[in-house]
Amino acid sequence: MTGPELLPAPPRPGVSTNTRGDDLYRNRLGRLFATVPFASACPQLGYAIVGYFSALQIQTMDSAHKVEKLALLHVVVAASSMVAQPLIGVLSDRTRSRLGARAPWMLVGTLTGCIGLVAAGFSTSIAMLLTAAVISHVGFNAFGGPLTAIQPDRVPPHRRGRYSTLAGLGTIGAGLLGPAIGASFATRIGLGYSLVAALILLISVAFVAINPDRDNRRAPRRPFDLATFARTFWISPRRYPDFAWVFLGRFLLCGGYYMILGYQLYIIEDYIGLS
Repeated sequence: MTGPELLPAPPRPGVSTNTRGDDLYRNRLGRLFATVPFASACPQLGYAIVGYFSALQIQTMDSAHKVEKLALLHVVVAASSMVAQPLIGVLSDRTRSRLGARAPWMLVGTLTGCIGLVAAGFSTSIAMLLTAAVISHVGFNAFGGPLTAIQPDRVPPHRRGRYSTLAGLGTIGAGLLGPAIGASFATRIGLGYSLVAALILLISVAFVAINPDRDNRRAPRRPFDLATFARTFWISPRRYPDFAWVFLGRFLLCGGYYMILGYQLYIIEDYIGLS
């Protein structure tokens, strides 16, 4: 996702200025850097809490087939997320509103994701849980995709390394916090879902309010081409071997990671013998 710069043009590195525009730019960029770790934590916290609680819920609903049912949930959720994020990204690029291109999707996305979390807490069947998990993941992808686009939109190239680091710290922190929260509410799953949803909603709305977009209603909009969108899912490994190697490496790394993470609870219970 790409878009026009939403902040005033940054001062050149090494050039000292005291203009009001430069001060405003620095203040906005400072707020963005200070708050992005918390915003980046929101989608990951939602994913983590669904992954932790759904394993417990499925085990309660169908203990004999828990592995297969949890695998089904992970596959459906992953497939829906794989389609949702790039599609929402394309739509976000073409969104024109008083709140800008990203904020409307971030607000709707986080609200949708939180509704999915609360619904998951009330699920009484695997079908209900699966539906709620898909809703929550699609919602948090609608938040996370436009959030990622803020970097090319607003952050100058020489500051993007620091910005990416701060965003990554938020993601890692949420990955650690999710299981801790899940363990604390393992016997009160509905309450745990609701508290996490409230926390995510509060942080997300605060981030959008503190870091507002510019009104882009008069900006030109490129037409949407479904064929062009479909072609973005394929990059020739022959023409772009570096990309192919990076993709393969990330695929194997993430595949191995999630093979263990997704079934961690069942491995600990069934093979290590802990409760």
